[in-house]
Amino acid sequence: MPYSGVTAFKTITIQTMLDPKNAPNIKQYFVNDSDGDPTSIYYGQSALVASGKCLEQVLEYATVSGVKSIQKIGWRSANWGGTPWDIT
Repeated sequence: MPYSGVTAFKTITIQTMLDPKNAPNIKQYFVNDSDGDPTSIYYGQSALVASGKCLEQVLEYATVSGVKSIQKIGWRSANWGGTPWDIT
């Protein structure tokens, strides 16, 4: 899967958003596959409104000899949707 990259945030903003001490100020939305493993994790500031820019972490998995593990992690810019947990 090609990733468009992150264009909406400066590096320092991304570092701040992903710093565990800032977790109370960040909202997340998880999209899971049929096995319950996350395929996308969206990060946004707690005050983010509809159509605001958010950060998406994309996870891809590979199964080898019956063992499923993360094969690829990518990042890209996304937009928060119209409801608190709806991503567009």
